[in-house]
Amino acid sequence: GKFTTLEVTGALTDGSGDVGTSGQVLSSTGSITNWITIASITGLIENNSVFVGQDPSSTTDNAGNNVSIGVTALDAITTGDNNVAIGQGALTNATTSGNNTAVGFGSGQAVTTGNYNVFVGYQSGNGATVSDENVGVGYKSLSACSDGSRNVAIGYESLTALDPSSEVTTNNTAIGYQSGLAVTTGTQNVIIGQNAGDAITTSSLNTIIGAGAASADFTGYNGMTAVGMNAAALATTGGDFFGASSFTNLTSGDGNCGFGLNAGRNVQTGQQNSFFGHQAGQSDAGLTSDSGNTGLGYQALAFLNGGDENTSIGAGSGLSLTSGDHNVLIGHDAGNVITTGSNSIIIGEG
Repeated sequence: GKFTTLEVTGALTDGSGDVGTSGQVLSSTGSITNWITIASITGLIENNSVFVGQDPSSTTDNAGNNVSIGVTALDAITTGDNNVAIGQGALTNATTSGNNTAVGFGSGQAVTTGNYNVFVGYQSGNGATVSDENVGVGYKSLSACSDGSRNVAIGYESLTALDPSSEVTTNNTAIGYQSGLAVTTGTQNVIIGQNAGDAITTSSLNTIIGAGAASADFTGYNGMTAVGMNAAALATTGGDFFGASSFTNLTSGDGNCGFGLNAGRNVQTGQQNSFFGHQAGQSDAGLTSDSGNTGLGYQALAFLNGGDENTSIGAGSGLSLTSGDHNVLIGHDAGNVITTGSNSIIIGEG
């Protein structure tokens, strides 16, 4: 049969003969029963806020619409509203902050008065104090940004070193593993791709897109554009580079421009060179200090490695030229058999 009512007037023992203590419950292991203690969960519900894992009632001063889950998460809040903190230490120092979302161990843990931030990931935004309107997603993304605002960092350690010295709107966007890794005070940069712009520190107004693009520090130069995998990967000066491996070996030299796969790939220290087209000015031997060359077209000036102020327009024009100055070669394959020489003008199909 079955019991409809069970009344125990004496002590109820478990499988070990233990009568237990006040507050314990009887639990079965499948083979024996034991009296056990159920751990209590600290929490608080007030003013449309829910706190699980801590009770901040000693500090809350009419704070409302907050959700907190985790030990010490959002545990210092006073008047801040509309916060979500999930994970141990998330938003643990927030007092008057509002409209923040922090998910992950230590995420946003230094925020005190910052507002409208989103931090997701282990210690994401954990150095932010008064920063506003930032988005950090990924392990230690924006982890040092105490003052900067309106930054977007998505990816492992993206913009992890960003830390302007005062409350400023820095407006950086970095997406990808360690993208913008070393940026400290640079502003208005767009950096997309694995390790893209990962050595830049103070430079601003740069557009860098592609894995490994512009991954050297070019302090003192602003406004670089590098688009393509490894484009301008070693450059320490400014310029404009479009295409995978465009000017990828450039270390110094101002005013260079490359457009196309491998355009100017092996230029090292030349300046004011412009190469437009697949493999234009790629020079396997590598330009050293050559300057002022213009190659426009597929493989135009493709093997030049010792010349200044040459102009070559047309697919294959100046293809075999290795050294020489002040040549003008215009047309498909124009001058494509010339290897050395200067001051030549060739117009027409080779």
